[in-house]
Amino acid sequence: MTIESADRQKTVFGAIVDAETLLEQVDFFRIDANRKLDQAHRANLGQFFTPPPVARLMASMFSERLQTINILDAWAGVGSLSAALVAEICHWKCKPKLITVTAYEIESLLINHLQTTFNECSSVCEQVGIEFKGEIFQEDFIAAGVAMVNVGLVPGKRRRFNCIIMNPPYGKIGSKSKERQLLRLIDIETGNLYTAFLWPSLKLLELNGEVVAITPKSFCNGPYFRPFRQALSKMMSLRRIHIFDSRKKAFQEDDVLQENVIIHAAKSLDRSKKVMISTSVGTDDDFITIREVDHDQLVQTDDSDAVVHIVPDEMAHKIKLRAATPT
Repeated sequence: MTIESADRQKTVFGAIVDAETLLEQVDFFRIDANRKLDQAHRANLGQFFTPPPVARLMASMFSERLQTINILDAWAGVGSLSAALVAEICHWKCKPKLITVTAYEIESLLINHLQTTFNECSSVCEQVGIEFKGEIFQEDFIAAGVAMVNVGLVPGKRRRFNCIIMNPPYGKIGSKSKERQLLRLIDIETGNLYTAFLWPSLKLLELNGEVVAITPKSFCNGPYFRPFRQALSKMMSLRRIHIFDSRKKAFQEDDVLQENVIIHAAKSLDRSKKVMISTSVGTDDDFITIREVDHDQLVQTDDSDAVVHIVPDEMAHKIKLRAATPT
């Protein structure tokens, strides 16, 4: 289904939704969906909704100021991440002329919420003079992503995005599963859902386009995620990594125990810029510590495994160097 810009401002609960209140409004949909959806079914899908503070932090990381913003939200839920990014863009001093959002969501109970979110995004954009176009696809992104990458082999047929914002599902996929067979069509070999979503998305990203995703930290090292890290290193340059000190804070309502990080990367091999490593205790923590490192300090250029060395503070970095130095 396709949603075009609204003809008039929408009112919800008697109030006009604007860029300041958009995400707050969408969070009502998240809470309602959390209440209605079967929790065991959600856990089986690896589905965890993004809380507003996390969505705002992720949206704030994008740096490019283009005239047309083409956003991919590949596991959209009720549209919290899309709404956060639209609200952020509406506050830019140099605003784009057009925002498009392409969203994928397989859960039928979320589609109405997602459509309402896009209607609200359209209204908010109209208030600040930005055209908004949204498309919602109720289908599996892995199949759709593989198809889009394959179509991209035909000149002029590839769908392109310059912004990807994502909270992909978490969970393993079997070696003989339909998903693994599809991914092999585009030379992707991975056994985890979050990399199965993120990897094809990166192939669809335009040159210099940006991705911001919240994922488990597990991809950073170990042989299991080596192929993904190698592909990430060949395509992307890291710009920022945000760490939550507490394993439970990022998705505390959903009881997620994995350690999560937010990664911001650009489709560029220019690694001259410093990479920001930021840390907070949880989602509502106003105190964020920030450290900047060289890119090759984070991912060493001579490391064939492309391990991502996340060291949150200078003291830990010195200890790590001392431990690695032969005596």
